[in-house]
Amino acid sequence: MQNFNRGRGIFALILCAVYPLMYRHLSVDLLMDTVFCRGVAFIVLLTTLYQYTLIRDYGKALFIVYGGSRLGFSLHVLYNGSLHSIRETHPYILNFLEKEALLIACCVEFGFLWYYCESRRIVSKQFVRDACKRYHPMLMYVFAAKMLTERWWGKLPISVSWVMFLDTLLVFLFAYKMMKGILLAVFELVGLTKEKEESSIEDKRAQFAKKQRSKSVFDVTRESGRRSSIFESISDIGALTSSLNSSTRMSSVLNDIKED
Repeated sequence: MQNFNRGRGIFALILCAVYPLMYRHLSVDLLMDTVFCRGVAFIVLLTTLYQYTLIRDYGKALFIVYGGSRLGFSLHVLYNGSLHSIRETHPYILNFLEKEALLIACCVEFGFLWYYCESRRIVSKQFVRDACKRYHPMLMYVFAAKMLTERWWGKLPISVSWVMFLDTLLVFLFAYKMMKGILLAVFELVGLTKEKEESSIEDKRAQFAKKQRSKSVFDVTRESGRRSSIFESISDIGALTSSLNSSTRMSSVLNDIKED
């Protein structure tokens, strides 16, 4: 993880700004100088390859975003020899490089800001991961949508077009995973609601059956609160009458003895 942070946080930020700054601030003579342009392109190419060795263990696909266009454009400069001639034949290249540099800077700075907050125990690590998983694809959606509206496929050289094509595929992959997650969440929510409705219906049925049993004519309630059958009450009444009969017989016997 430390090598990946070095690859995207240090080298990616530096490399993505090299060519836009050269186009904006160097003179036309330097941009037409083949020795100078090829020297810069060779240094950028070697640095990009080293950046790939840092990123590949974490995710090779991320190198497409953080270093792919620098690799292709540096090879193009080595072959052509002049940054000025590339801009003359493809005027849109500067616009693309600046937009991609802005995308990389936003992704890297957002992640580093939240990881700093996590190191200070302001937020949790899970919160940072969830935030990055949502924020980085959103930036890719905006970047890809902007490039599609500008019709990049007819304005970029082949050395950079393959990177933009793979970026578009990544965007569609992110969108597919997002839609799949949303649909799964909706299906789980619908299933939970159905289970709750079924359980509530079963509870209502059980309560209704319990009430129906309590209304039976064969059930009586004693003073203690225990529910008993009416047949038990009849047997209790029979025992009470037999005990009364025996007591009356005893009283009659005692009266006969007294008279004698």
